[in-house]
Amino acid sequence: LTVRHWKSLLPIYNSLVWKAM
Repeated sequence: LTVRHWKSLLPIYNSLVWKAM
C-alpha cells in the first residue's frame, strides 16, 4: 500500500469512522 493509495483511501476511511460513531 503506497502513500498515494493511502491518501486516496483516507476520505473513505474517515467517512466509515464517522458513520460508526
